[in-house]
Amino acid sequence: FVLVHFSTDIKTDLFEPGHYQTADILRAAEHFFNGGTNFERPLKEAMRLLQNGFENADITIITDGECSLPKEFTEEFCKKTASYKATVTGILLDKGGPCGQSLEPFCDKIYHSKDIAEDDIAVQLLNSKAS
Repeated sequence: FVLVHFSTDIKTDLFEPGHYQTADILRAAEHFFNGGTNFERPLKEAMRLLQNGFENADITIITDGECSLPKEFTEEFCKKTASYKATVTGILLDKGGPCGQSLEPFCDKIYHSKDIAEDDIAVQLLNSKAS
């Protein structure tokens, strides 16, 4: 499992079987950049990871913000995820308001927290992976 924290910067936490402890999980869970939204940096990191042993990945981007991306970049990202058989799910913490259009060019599925309870999102994601 890899967690890529993002804002205008990124921080990558890698959790390989047998190579992490509870303290590492807690440190990752407590990390916060204090705001800012840049999708390009974490998506570039996802592409790097796809090329380094994480093919067939389930990429999930969780955000409360908008970020425009160059068309060329989104095309490259979509080609790369398709070639590595990765899926991309967006979870938009929008609680109302017209937000989330910037996820549409590169996400296979987008969940809006304003439309569904948070627990239901997890259940739907798990059920889609079981089938």
